[in-house]
Amino acid sequence: MTRMGNGIACFLKLAKTEYIDDLTKRGNIYFSLAEEFRNRKRYGGKKYDSEEGSLSTQYKLLFDVGNNDFSKSETILDLSNAKTKGNECIYCLKAIYWNEILDNGVIIPFNFFNDLIDQDDWAEYSLLLIKNPVGFLDCVEQVARVQNYPYRFRAVLYDNHYFECPYPLFSEETGMETYFHKREQFREQSEYRILLQNRSHEEFKLQIGIDFFTAENCTQIDNLQFLNTGKPILLK
Repeated sequence: MTRMGNGIACFLKLAKTEYIDDLTKRGNIYFSLAEEFRNRKRYGGKKYDSEEGSLSTQYKLLFDVGNNDFSKSETILDLSNAKTKGNECIYCLKAIYWNEILDNGVIIPFNFFNDLIDQDDWAEYSLLLIKNPVGFLDCVEQVARVQNYPYRFRAVLYDNHYFECPYPLFSEETGMETYFHKREQFREQSEYRILLQNRSHEEFKLQIGIDFFTAENCTQIDNLQFLNTGKPILLK
């Protein structure tokens, strides 16, 4: 496995087999519209954080008020530079850190699977182990740059949405930053997010090709019914 500076040994991606196959066999990363992560009907239970993104009420904004003179009663707040359109799209991974790896592998809590699969058929799901996280992110970054998508990669911070945001109030940067913070109760998810801003208000696929998806870089496990035991899973 390739070492990352932030201590991440590998990524796990759990999804329906059709989406994993679309990634490993056709090179398509499926990005969900970020605002859908607040959709209780679609992302219930452990996946659901009602304060996702711009709905967060606890972050501290540090922004430049520009030419607004608030000493004058007739001042109208100038928001002409507002650019946020809500086009943020997210691809989620579970980060496994080097200090979590034992001599015989890494133990994955059963709830990681159960919270995502929920009442679905476990046989319809696959698990992708990305053993070269740096290489994977490089592939995404190269395509995002060439296609001129604003992007940000980072581990989610479980800070109860209380953080300093140094960007302008209504800006693409603020729109992106707010999706990297969640409530403390979700810490066990150990989530790593790839966030891109789409050009339209919809989910989309990013084509990164299939060259990365070799046995050296990743392992795909299909039909996860055998993992539905209620017990932690040892992943080697």
